[in-house]
Amino acid sequence: MLRYAEVLCADCTASILSEGWGKRFEHLVNADFSRCGGCLARIHAAVEQYGTPKLVLEQPLKWMPEKDRREYFAVHEAAHAVVGTDAGFVLDEVLLGHQDTSVHGTSLSSGGMTRWDMEGKRVATDDYHAYIVAGMRANLRWLAERGWDTHANRIDVAYGGFGDVINLENDRGRRVSMREAMDSANRTADARIAQRWPHITAVAQQLLTRSRLNGTEVRRIVTATQASRPTAPSTPTTTTHTGGSAMAGIEEIQAALANTKTKTEQIYAALAQVQQWAGEIAGHLYTTLGQSQQSEVLQAIAAFRDLSEEGQRVSELHQLVYAAVSEIEQYGNRL
Repeated sequence: MLRYAEVLCADCTASILSEGWGKRFEHLVNADFSRCGGCLARIHAAVEQYGTPKLVLEQPLKWMPEKDRREYFAVHEAAHAVVGTDAGFVLDEVLLGHQDTSVHGTSLSSGGMTRWDMEGKRVATDDYHAYIVAGMRANLRWLAERGWDTHANRIDVAYGGFGDVINLENDRGRRVSMREAMDSANRTADARIAQRWPHITAVAQQLLTRSRLNGTEVRRIVTATQASRPTAPSTPTTTTHTGGSAMAGIEEIQAALANTKTKTEQIYAALAQVQQWAGEIAGHLYTTLGQSQQSEVLQAIAAFRDLSEEGQRVSELHQLVYAAVSEIEQYGNRL
């Protein structure tokens, strides 16, 4: 069984992680890799590695235990519900459970759905875009809290957000690139999810129990969660002071944290590229020149193998950095 992260080439991987799994990669949803030579090369390399042409592509999230997978979907839909309600959208209902839908002509199955009454509703662009990506961003946070924030799992999250990203593509202005739209939406969503995380998880827990909540019930859960949380003492300023030096205000800290998370994702994509390219080069050199006893050839193969291994170690370091960012974010939530 191969995962998407194992067959996507470095270019497709970097684009998906920075721009989302949108229309450009619609064919990959149906496991059609024929349009990308890089992806085909990785598949051919896997065929040689495993010694069989009968490779099976594992559906995203199948590695996750059923109980955890259900909670993953509950968090996704709860984030849509809470962030959308905060923006003033009128929530009809949020559902947890198998849903069949069609996006851009492609049939999809999802683990849940939110339904809204948007008739005659004027929607601010930033609010709407944050709502669109809120499910994916909440899923990334949920994975990080469990130590599951790996490169392969991030690809799975992107796959699950295909329909959401299509909505963002259709709504963004023509002058805004998809990468810019995603960066802006992610920053806004991350800040709001950081503020609303206890409410999102509370709604998710109720969804796990009841499978369906209407808009009134979601608002009631959020209100009850707010009432149960201790209120921080009021201060005359939002600026935090420590050790004789002034820190930025709370909103600035939260914005900086959101930007940090976005940048670490870009770093992760770049590291993944290095590791993939180095491994591919070493594999291709070994396949074509592996029988050569020339020292120059053997040194080249060894060098690229070492680089691939270094890429793995750097990726592991990045995981530690991401965990540190999450801890700092928790500190920001307590301010």
